Amino acid sequence: MMNSMNPIALPTTTQELDEAIRIFKTNDWNDDELFQRWEAIRQATLNLSGIESDPVSGSDSY
Repeated sequence: MMNSMNPIALPTTTQELDEAIRIFKTNDWNDDELFQRWEAIRQATLNLSGIESDPVSGSDSY
């Protein structure tokens, strides 16, 4: 469950999801924020699975 004082926004595009994952991997989060960010990434992945037709995310896909 997210903290109402500091909600983590759900990524809504594959580009936002890629950025969220990059940020998640490159920072040292405390336990609560680590779980909240992981949960947001997980939920966004579930929401986006099967919706995007382009298998390569990003504006530079070819």
